[in-house]
Amino acid sequence: FNAIASVIKKGDQDTAYKTFMQFSRLIRRSLIDFSSDFISLGDEIQTVRDFLELQKIRFRDVFDYTIQVEDDHLLTQPIPRMMIQVHAENAVKHGLVPRKEGGRLTVQVYRDDQQMMIEISDNGVGREMAKLLKTGTTGIGTTVMSQFIDYINKQNNLKISQQVIDLYERDGKAMGTKVQLSVPIKDR
Repeated sequence: FNAIASVIKKGDQDTAYKTFMQFSRLIRRSLIDFSSDFISLGDEIQTVRDFLELQKIRFRDVFDYTIQVEDDHLLTQPIPRMMIQVHAENAVKHGLVPRKEGGRLTVQVYRDDQQMMIEISDNGVGREMAKLLKTGTTGIGTTVMSQFIDYINKQNNLKISQQVIDLYERDGKAMGTKVQLSVPIKDR
């Protein structure tokens, strides 16, 4: 809503329309996906794209992003809903926005044997600095996602995993965060 309001206030009708349509797609997909624990990787990627485009409008020139899927066949694979979006949102909110400019978010998806590997990396301020900055959010998103993954694993006898890695320069200065997710590939 904040992104849409800022565009409307500037009087840019074309961008306001485009922004509103992205937002409505995001809401529609969230409501449809709510009835299932899993969605296709392709649907999750589209949700993440829509979310990131809205954030780029809201926080102009703060960050850029890239999404790479190594194998198009992975796009039909089921993954827990919001699995990538939660981490992308955390990267933007806690890591990239505090940077003010030059932020970079990368989502990479590739196959490793019978696992789909998903990496969400940013060059933000790092988790320790984000804690000090107190960005005004609850920070509950990753906790809820961890609990959701535990639930999914127990209910479906799966081995989905996630690992959060702090990235540092050689001198020890924080240079971002990487989240690694591993999801078993289902044979069709």
